[in-house]
Amino acid sequence: AYPALFHVSRNDPENKPRQAALLAVDRVGAPGPGDAALLSAMLKAPQASFRASVAQALHMVGPGAAEARKALADGLEDADSRVKVF
Repeated sequence: AYPALFHVSRNDPENKPRQAALLAVDRVGAPGPGDAALLSAMLKAPQASFRASVAQALHMVGPGAAEARKALADGLEDADSRVKVF
């Protein structure tokens, strides 16, 4: 959820959704290294859009997501190009 909320908090043309997303981003918090294992497991979810969001969240973690390397490498073989972007 964090990547989508972050995007809305920065880009929505309406003030009210931007403010609500900003509040949610603050409450949820950015993904961190401690989230990498759970996020890695979610890369196998059936919904491609969800897998793409998970890959984006792992990208946001950065080098702290080192334990997710194999799952991300496997994601490069995903049939949906949205998953491969991140």
